[in-house]
Amino acid sequence: MKGQGTGNHMNGLLATHLLALEFNRTVCVSPDYKEFHLAFRSRQPALQEACDPIIKEYNDNVNLRIMLNNFGKPPNECRLQQQLADRKQPVWVILANTYPRWPEVPPNFFFQYYEPTPALLAWLPYPQSPHTVVHLRTPDKHGADDRAGLDNATFAMLYQTLPSDTFLVTNNVAWYDHFPTWQHPAWTIVQHTATSRFWGDTPEHHETNRAVQVLQMWVDWFTILSAQRVYHTASDYSHSAIHWQNIDARIIQGVYPNGTLDLVHESWIRDGLTPRLVDRTINATTEKGELRLCKEDDLSWLRKRKKKSVAYIVR
Repeated sequence: MKGQGTGNHMNGLLATHLLALEFNRTVCVSPDYKEFHLAFRSRQPALQEACDPIIKEYNDNVNLRIMLNNFGKPPNECRLQQQLADRKQPVWVILANTYPRWPEVPPNFFFQYYEPTPALLAWLPYPQSPHTVVHLRTPDKHGADDRAGLDNATFAMLYQTLPSDTFLVTNNVAWYDHFPTWQHPAWTIVQHTATSRFWGDTPEHHETNRAVQVLQMWVDWFTILSAQRVYHTASDYSHSAIHWQNIDARIIQGVYPNGTLDLVHESWIRDGLTPRLVDRTINATTEKGELRLCKEDDLSWLRKRKKKSVAYIVR
């Protein structure tokens, strides 16, 4: 989706894989997502070859599009469940940056499907993935995009509290100086994944090779994805990598008056997980297990699916 950065794209890919797993479908990543294919490839070598003609035939079919985004109207979950379970329709084109109320993500989920390309591996700035990673995301615009945990007091406490071999990922390369013993990539400039915004070196260097910028961006994302523990400021970029791999992570909120770090769990942990879409029903025993935003005309399909007479309540 236009205007969406890597974090939103990867959240959407995660959502699509979860739905595919539930409804026994296969995910084909559009070749239009060239940046992704530059850094990652399928663990099933024949998959992309099989996908190519399917994508060519269906990719532009607006009648088969399913939109799942966190800035629009939530989906009719009954309708979505019916669409994905319909074996008469073999292909759906999903444009997404979220799942309709996140369920549990299986362990090691990303690496079940994808592996880094040789091009990405060649750019990794370490022989072994770091155990602890910190991601600090500077705002796009000060005032309109302020984020907690980016003050000097928080930086000082992070540096004092976390291991000396912590690896720092940030779009503000000047912040490397706050953590002199921590490891970090050798980037001098970082480009926003959804806009032309740059951070770092002087403007005359902004015409740096686009493929290099893309690979550097994926190196940072892969560093978070492969970590055992992550501390990060608010960002869909790190949020997506953490969610794919169920990494033990905390969001940096700042420093308490007593000087200790203010850290909170990821949103899906705070909010609580929801049953998978495929397992939700109209008459569920808990509110989380209910299908939401359903219409009266969805009930006939639901009754047929249940294969027995039950009383349905549409909420």
